Amino acid sequence: MSKSYKSLRLSLSYPAVEKIKQMYSLPADASTHAIASYLEKLVFETQVSNQMRDQ
Repeated sequence: MSKSYKSLRLSLSYPAVEKIKQMYSLPADASTHAIASYLEKLVFETQVSNQMRDQ
């Protein structure tokens, strides 16, 4: 059985974008696509971590 996933549109503040760049050592001129990819990775890692903790 496959899970259904939600698609969300987010607006991030400049400090939030800078924090993501810092966390993943992204260059200052990283594309919005790259930043979005790392944000998705962060959300997935957090979700998996929370699921493991709740078991």
